[in-house]
Parts: sequence; C-alpha cells; structure tokens
Amino acid sequence: MYEEIQVSFLRLFTDAYICDDRYLYLISLFARPMVSKAAAAAIVQGREVSIGAGMGIKRVSDELKVLTHNFGDITHKVIYAPHYFHKGGMVRIVVGEDLNTAFDFIDSVISTPLKREWKQWLWENGVKKKKLTGFGEIDGVKLDPVYLVRPIDHRNEIYDDMVLNAIESGEIN
Repeated sequence: MYEEIQVSFLRLFTDAYICDDRYLYLISLFARPMVSKAAAAAIVQGREVSIGAGMGIKRVSDELKVLTHNFGDITHKVIYAPHYFHKGGMVRIVVGEDLNTAFDFIDSVISTPLKREWKQWLWENGVKKKKLTGFGEIDGVKLDPVYLVRPIDHRNEIYDDMVLNAIESGEIN
C-alpha cells in the first residue's frame, strides 16, 4: 500500500506515516535518489507535505532524524522526530495499545512507584491519549491505531494520590 505525497513541487510515494491534522511525526518515502533527497531536504527545512488529497502538514519538530537506504535506482528515507519515539521528553508515540511502552514511558517521567501489573489501569487512568493518523507498517508493525501519549499531569503528587486512592478502593493492589 502506498500513497502519493507532494513536497514543494515534487511528487513521490509514502508507504508509512504518522501525523495529525497539523504535524508530521514520521514519514517513510521513496523515489529516485535526487527526488528523495530533495523531498527530505524540503521536509527538514519545514516545507509542507501533502498526503493524498489532504491539506499540507509540517514537521512537528526542528530536530529530525533521517535514515536512508539505497536500492539501486530507488532511495528509501524514513524521517522522524526522535523526541516522540525515544526516551526523554514528556510525550511519546505509542503504536497500538502497547501497554508496556506506555507503562515504561510514564514510569520514566514520574517518581511515583508503579507496578507493571498496573499497566492496564495506568493506560485507562494515568495517560492522556490523542489518536493520530497512522498509515502503513514499520518493521512489520501496523501503524493503526497510533497515539500521542503524555502523563495526565506532570506533578508527582497527582500520581501519588491517584495510586493511593486506587489501592484503597481496590482498583489495583
């Protein structure tokens, strides 16, 4: 499955992307080497990307990582904002309802002690989720559904109270 994209005056194809109505978090594109290189440069510079018949969206961050693989006369590039996929920061992209990734993320950004057995409860109660648009696959993982996840609050005392109340009520143990 592929979709046509346009970057500036260039037309090429994508086999995977993650975006919302304003921002592009990840895109996998392929084309002839010069077209692919020019499109990647335009995206990194902040030019709009139109996917299919959709409106233009821009990169979500100034800090992007570009991975390139050449297949003879076709070049494949994956462009993504690492801040949303790797450790660090207060937001994370979670593909599907990956409770382990969501748990590890929340556990890394708050100091309230958490038990792995609480991951379902934490997914339902401890994170804000924004559903993003995902298309295609990366490394065999289908990008639908995909979420932008953040703690419900950045203050540890909120999580302390939430966990204590859930333990007292028997929701978690």
